[in-house]
Amino acid sequence: MRRTLEQTLHRGLRSAALWTALCVGGLGALGSLAVLQAQAKRHLDLLARTVAYSVEAAVTFRDAEAAREAMQAVLNREELAAIRIELGDGRVFAAVERASGWSSSLEAGLAQWLPLQAQAPVLPEDPGRGRVHVQTSAAPLLWLLAAYLGVALATVAGTAGLVLALARRVERQITTPLDTMRRLTRSIRADRAFDRRAPGADIEEFHALAEDFNALLGMVQAHEAALLRQQELLAQHNQLLRREAFSDTLTGLANRARFRQEVAGALERAAGEHELAVLFIDADGLKRVNDLHGHAIGDRLLQEVAARLRGALRDSDCVARLGGDEYAVLLEPLLQREHLPLLVAKIQAAMQAPLPVDAQLSLQPSVSVGWAIYPSEGTDVDALLARADEAMYANKRARRASPRELTDEATA
Repeated sequence: MRRTLEQTLHRGLRSAALWTALCVGGLGALGSLAVLQAQAKRHLDLLARTVAYSVEAAVTFRDAEAAREAMQAVLNREELAAIRIELGDGRVFAAVERASGWSSSLEAGLAQWLPLQAQAPVLPEDPGRGRVHVQTSAAPLLWLLAAYLGVALATVAGTAGLVLALARRVERQITTPLDTMRRLTRSIRADRAFDRRAPGADIEEFHALAEDFNALLGMVQAHEAALLRQQELLAQHNQLLRREAFSDTLTGLANRARFRQEVAGALERAAGEHELAVLFIDADGLKRVNDLHGHAIGDRLLQEVAARLRGALRDSDCVARLGGDEYAVLLEPLLQREHLPLLVAKIQAAMQAPLPVDAQLSLQPSVSVGWAIYPSEGTDVDALLARADEAMYANKRARRASPRELTDEATA
């Protein structure tokens, strides 16, 4: 199971703090024990010499009672456990002792750690005269040892707390900038906000990391902007290609491919539920205009016919130039068949205005119109276009009685 950096640091620093506190406490305890041993030994040696000085006369004159009185005074004053005087031949000359208390059971155990006994010659210049043996009580030493242990434990606790506080501070200094970087990275990835930047840090390595990260974000932001610009250019280029692929370059209307797509889609949507109509329109006299005035004037005529068709129809109607002088219109839906003759009359009326070309020439646009209705006259694109084409030529033949399909009018 993976751990976070904060958990790892917390565990490691806490372990280091506890081991440091234990080491400090252990060393302090050992040092305290050494100090206690030295002080106890020095104190007992001093008491032994003091007792020896007090009983020197009594031992010299073999006054055991005087010796016991002197030793009892020292015993009461110094809280010793026992005092005895041994002569040079090993006999006990005099001895006093305190009644055994609760500490007597611990004296045997403490004897190997703390000095509880000391001795001194009665006469330093004559060691064979006799020796004074002093045995201290364990109670004062136990209290002193408890005090030392309390100080040691307090030292351990204080050291542990201090080290843990310092470790926690170091932990925050390490984890805070990393956590800030982690949250920033996650938000940038989620929002794709490459304009955001990481804040600086007090630690030099983290500050350098933030600067490098910000530099990388700048590179990513610039790269993304370049990609977006390239994507926009590609979209514009694709849109242009689509217009060129499905639009007539001369008139801006839909071309044959686009018109067939529109009709196919309309047939699929209709599915026999409602009617629609396809108009087939021919610009009359285009060949004669091209022959007399050139293709530029003929193109001008085709553009004008396209514009007038667009103006006579609804915005939702698809108007297309199939090629040459042929146009087509998709009416979807066809609400009433009776509207078709009215619409054709509207288209013819839109063509009545002359088309001025220059100061000396104007053209009179004219169109022939035929239509086919789905589904009664065709159920697919080809059938509808073929039927509308036939109807257009029938209309054109019916209009042949007119003097001219297209007239040139000279103006002064």
